[in-house]
Amino acid sequence: MTDTKRERLAATVAKLRAHAASAETIGSEEEAATFAEHAAAMTIEHALTDAEIAASTEGEVVDPIVQVRVDLAAHGIRETSKRCAWAERIARSAARSNLCRFLVRSGTNTPWFVGTAKDVETSTLVWAHLVRTGERLSQRAYRKHRSRLADPWEDTRAYRASWLNGYCDRLGARLKAARVNAIARANAAPQRALGISSKTSNPQTALMVVSGALERVEQHLKGLRLGNARAIGGGPTYDAGGYRAGQKAGASVGMTGRRGISA
Repeated sequence: MTDTKRERLAATVAKLRAHAASAETIGSEEEAATFAEHAAAMTIEHALTDAEIAASTEGEVVDPIVQVRVDLAAHGIRETSKRCAWAERIARSAARSNLCRFLVRSGTNTPWFVGTAKDVETSTLVWAHLVRTGERLSQRAYRKHRSRLADPWEDTRAYRASWLNGYCDRLGARLKAARVNAIARANAAPQRALGISSKTSNPQTALMVVSGALERVEQHLKGLRLGNARAIGGGPTYDAGGYRAGQKAGASVGMTGRRGISA
């Protein structure tokens, strides 16, 4: 085994140990045990020493956690003095998909994303694209729905709200699936390159390794003075046709407006 390969293996073990310690700190004993067992198995299989593992982390640069307020004007979204429930639902899904968290503030529809600079940028691009698309398509669907009514005085206020609910539900499921698949691919590639056997790797552990990024985000949020945002509710009642139309749109819309940015 070459030195470079041993160094990469040692770095992987060091990260697994760090994740185990972090999980134990926040009281996630089962997760901590899984990380620790995986690290121990790799250490034994490849005969790694503690000195090698410790040396692998020297000089390592960790991307800092940042919090960035979205510039709505730069993304073609109109700023208002009220929060927007459906846009916040998309912000939550986009943030989770890209290892971030999002913050809101009363009196504005502008979100903040918290994570590494790269993850925040991706979350912002995904969110802005899906909000612009949802606004445009929901208005178009509402006008089309109105034009087909036999009674022009029929109450149609619930149609667009239901359309947006269906849109958000479907997008949330797609973004969650995209995150799971991306994490699995990202963890499988280096494991194959390093020759790590199936005995010391499993999909559950591969998914949990990425939780270390979210743990750093959560630690950052603990240092902020944050309150609890009030839920936004009320409004028109449910329209089944509008909900189905929104789900259909959410299933087919592209996840981003820029090539190369993945949701």
